[in-house]
Amino acid sequence: YSFTVNNTRDYQYFSKKLYIYDSEYINYMNGKLYYKNGQYTKSFSSFSRLLSRKNLYFMESSYYAGMINLYYYRNFKKAVVNFKNVEESDYKNIYSVMSGLELAKIYAEKNKKTLSREILDRIENSDVSAKHILKARNLKEYYGYE
Repeated sequence: YSFTVNNTRDYQYFSKKLYIYDSEYINYMNGKLYYKNGQYTKSFSSFSRLLSRKNLYFMESSYYAGMINLYYYRNFKKAVVNFKNVEESDYKNIYSVMSGLELAKIYAEKNKKTLSREILDRIENSDVSAKHILKARNLKEYYGYE
């Protein structure tokens, strides 16, 4: 409940008590709460704990860590690593699609247009939501790939 209503203080109190039972879940929820509240340093710390090995929250954590690296820390190299961790899987997971879109933007801005276009083509031709196909098409048009 505290997470849903964005009550950080109460959430932290209860999460500390639950940490010993499921630390991965608590780190994941902490990361999401901090991200939602704009506390990106704390969010990154929580998500980073989940990136040391594959787990249930690896893909989502890697996506959010990539977003923080890209837009908060402005570290393109680390963002690419985070997004590649997710994007190289299949496009059945929403985070792999969103990571692919972010990677395509990074590659286009770094003048690696071939890589960017390949990713956008894969997203456009995959079985994902129409929203993400439209985003891929819009990026292709924006970068002049059409």
